[in-house]
Amino acid sequence: MKGLCFLKMNKIFFILVCIMTLSCNTNSNYTNNVKAIALESSHQAISNENNEQKIEDEELVLFLDNLKKALLEKQIDEIANNMINYPLEDEGPLYEMIYGDKVYEEGFTTKDKPIGKEEFIKIFDKLFTKKYISLFQKLDTKNIIENRIFSWWNKEKTTNIDFSFLSENSFQIDISFLENDVIGGYTIKYIFKKINGKILLYLVRSV
Repeated sequence: MKGLCFLKMNKIFFILVCIMTLSCNTNSNYTNNVKAIALESSHQAISNENNEQKIEDEELVLFLDNLKKALLEKQIDEIANNMINYPLEDEGPLYEMIYGDKVYEEGFTTKDKPIGKEEFIKIFDKLFTKKYISLFQKLDTKNIIENRIFSWWNKEKTTNIDFSFLSENSFQIDISFLENDVIGGYTIKYIFKKINGKILLYLVRSV
């Protein structure tokens, strides 16, 4: 009798272990499936975002042609409204263009001084001088598309404009001057990026 009870208890214990194991495996499989679905969704979202933000050759050519035309014809409103990301970021020249020597005064800060459309229009002629605009016209879009890079120098090798990609969704245009009174010369960098489906100037840097 005792042996029979012991045998029954073993069977019950074995059944409970099987149920618990099955439950754990089911939960584990469910968790793994959820993780796999989430991971796949994440990869798909990243892929879609990259595809959406990648600068295609056709839109790059169209943008550069429109930019060159707008600069040449001084279509300031067209550029300010459709080709600039606000607040425009600055690493060097912009705040000095806006505030002059005040930027060197003790206590001057750029905090709470975003560079918006109004400020951009105010400094347009300094940011895009006649000399700079003439150099923008040297950009050869066919060459850029074929070689993914472009560089033009004047005969004296004192003035240069460069185009280079930074990533699939960003590029920079550099204008450089080699001057005797400036060690190493001077370079201004216009950095563009595809943001929310549009190519925009978002950062200006001077070196």
